[in-house]
Amino acid sequence: MYICTGIINATESLFDYSFNGLAVTWEDFYDPDFSPMLDITFSDPAIEKQAREICKDDPFCLYDIAATGDVAVGESTFIGSENLEMITGLLMPGKKTLLLYL
Repeated sequence: MYICTGIINATESLFDYSFNGLAVTWEDFYDPDFSPMLDITFSDPAIEKQAREICKDDPFCLYDIAATGDVAVGESTFIGSENLEMITGLLMPGKKTLLLYL
């Protein structure tokens, strides 16, 4: 597992944490106990079943549902991936395609 060794402190940060007059500090964003989700792991078997029906084998879709527990988030990812693939295919050199925007 990857371990972050480049953690900085508030005085080393290059960012300005002021936000619309709110008293926000570097410490508000620093969580030493944070552990990123690196694997697609479902905590609810019912959501996993829905995810696999919607996402098929799309790892981005599956990850988004596993990470958020929200099927709609993964479904949006899946649709976005399909649209990107379609657009990329349409824009390949040598293709003569008429795109209609409705």
